[in-house]
Amino acid sequence: MGIVTTEREQVCAVAPATLFKAMAFDFSNVFPKAVPNFVKVLKSLETEGLDPSRTSFLVMVDVVEEENYVYHYTVDEGSVLPETLEKVCYEYKLVASPGGGCIIKCTIKYYTKDDAQLKDMSF
Repeated sequence: MGIVTTEREQVCAVAPATLFKAMAFDFSNVFPKAVPNFVKVLKSLETEGLDPSRTSFLVMVDVVEEENYVYHYTVDEGSVLPETLEKVCYEYKLVASPGGGCIIKCTIKYYTKDDAQLKDMSF
C-alpha cells in the first residue's frame, strides 16, 4: 500500500468554533447544503432503483478535539472511491485568523491498493 499526502489551507469568514460545530456535530445537515449536487446525484440514483451500496459511502470519525478545533475522518467504503484506493483520510484543523474567521488547514492522505498510482485526485 502506498500513501499520497496533500495539504491545503483556506481562509474562511466563519469563526472556528462555529465552523467546527457544523463540521463535527452537524455533518449530516451541513453536508447536503455544502455539496448539494453530489447529494442529488446519490438520491436520484437510489430512486431509479440502482443498488444503494454502489451510490453510498462510509465515513468513520477518527478524532474530535473540540478545544483545539481538530476533526479527522476516513472514507473507506462505497462507490465514491476509485478501484485504486483503499481509503482516504481527511484531517482538519481550524485556526482563528487575526481579522476574524479562521484558516482551515487540511491534510488528505490517499491510501492506494498495492502499488497503484493515482492519476486523478479530483474525487
